[in-house]
Amino acid sequence: MNKAPERYPIDGYVVIDALMSDDEIARIDEELASSPPEVAADRRFLDREWCRLVAQVLRHRLLKRRLLYLASQPVLCTYFGKDLQTDRGEGLHRDLHLPLSARIEGKPWQNWREKQNIPHAQAPSDLLATMVALRINLDDCANDEGGLCVVPGSHLTADVTNTRIECTGGKGSAVAMSPMLLHSSSKSTLGNERRVLQFLFGPRSLPGGAEWYYRG
Repeated sequence: MNKAPERYPIDGYVVIDALMSDDEIARIDEELASSPPEVAADRRFLDREWCRLVAQVLRHRLLKRRLLYLASQPVLCTYFGKDLQTDRGEGLHRDLHLPLSARIEGKPWQNWREKQNIPHAQAPSDLLATMVALRINLDDCANDEGGLCVVPGSHLTADVTNTRIECTGGKGSAVAMSPMLLHSSSKSTLGNERRVLQFLFGPRSLPGGAEWYYRG
């Protein structure tokens, strides 16, 4: 498991222990208890003021670790939850679609789709290469609990033969990764609850006259 920030450009991910404190996670739990997610994979969490504040805190922490460069703006936050009722695996994939304010015809945007009434388009690879996704564990995530698995280096190549690495960590730990990194998750064999907030950071300006759906 990669915990060395200097390996991020090579491996496409880094595991960060205790990026958020127990008290900070407890406050997020209180917010979730008072206003739970709308759907199983709720992509509209930046609608919530407390989540926008958390995004700015995390932005500063990533900047201090030199993990953010051009990707300086939070542009999406998605809640993922697994329990005995909702647990399912997800195969290897890359996150290539970005949330935009409106559809734009022509390049570089393509393969449009709607997700929770937010227009998403497949982005050009040079833009995706500047972006960072950050997954915050709201619960402890040990081996065999359906956590994130990544293929190191797959953000740079089509070769998918590298061994998958399971990214485990305690409550408040995080995984920073390239959206172009191949990743997956399996079903939990233990049935424990596993909740994640995934933030996406991108540049302020976009090509082709596009604008982010969420603008800081």
